Amino acid sequence: MIAGNPDYPCAVIELPQYDVTVPLICRLCGNCCRNYYVPVDLESLPAISETLGEPIHMVQARLNDKLEAYRQGRPGDCCFLEENRCLIHAVKPEACRQFPSFTDAAAGNVNCPAHREYKRIEKAFCREFPQARIRMPSSSRKPKRVPDGAWEKIMGVAENEDVSELFLQTFIMLNKAGGL
Repeated sequence: MIAGNPDYPCAVIELPQYDVTVPLICRLCGNCCRNYYVPVDLESLPAISETLGEPIHMVQARLNDKLEAYRQGRPGDCCFLEENRCLIHAVKPEACRQFPSFTDAAAGNVNCPAHREYKRIEKAFCREFPQARIRMPSSSRKPKRVPDGAWEKIMGVAENEDVSELFLQTFIMLNKAGGL
């Protein structure tokens, strides 16, 4: 979920003449991996096992220990989190790949700075462009490119929301320098 990585989440804000792609830039804080049990489907176990270099039964034991603690009201860090880094990022479970979806409820009780930054930008665009419609990107409909004449206004909205430099760089890459 870092700039340049094709799987980082984003949304498309549809405007009448063009679309604006808004990224969610992970800060690698690990907050989404704390006090939560991540369900892992059985089909994912071989890939996780291979990624960790551990036998499947050891991966299952990790997951079972965490699930039992969670059920007993003792949630802890994900068993695949080490120093705020996901040990299985390349093969992470579906629930992790979708976090946080672009709804206020999806981030739940997680203190996610990336989600807060995204929501500020989303709200700013909706204030500036009341006709805006937000959707997830899809391979069947590519975003309509921002024309040069609209670029200054688009950047003004983004810059006024106190976003990170990485957000601005990724925002520019997605909207001016080629898009999705």
